Amino acid sequence: MKLLFLTVVLAAPVFGQQPADISLAPIRAEANKAFTAEMDRAAKGECRNLATDAAVDACYETALTRSESNLEAFRTAIGKSIKARQKLFSPQMLTHFESSEQAWDAYSAKQAKVTADMVDNPIDKSDSAASTQIDLIRTHMRALDKIYNILLHDDCGACLVDR
Repeated sequence: MKLLFLTVVLAAPVFGQQPADISLAPIRAEANKAFTAEMDRAAKGECRNLATDAAVDACYETALTRSESNLEAFRTAIGKSIKARQKLFSPQMLTHFESSEQAWDAYSAKQAKVTADMVDNPIDKSDSAASTQIDLIRTHMRALDKIYNILLHDDCGACLVDR
């Protein structure tokens, strides 16, 4: 009877986790699409040679919205990747990822405010803040790409093999 109990207990998923059956391939494709879109935009440059303040404002507003959307898609893919392979990682990994991203959002907002505060011309404040946020987003996405490399890329060999 004790042997049966130990077999059942030891065979149960740790901390109530269920084995992941989710393929990483489509999640990786989502991450790659968001990352590539943002890095391509960075390479091309944005909001250059515009004739009016209104055009510059509209350009930066659109550019920031796109960058935020790409960051959110990238984060979502990382979260899905963590969930897909949760049996391989600490149960707190997703929680740690989410809380670190919340802290990063607060940091980014403060840095954008600092940038805006350094600009004397009120017309340029929002553009400077948006430009700073876009740069921070891109730097952050590059860092996340390195940190979560084994989840986002197929560099790990057999450790994250799809079923």
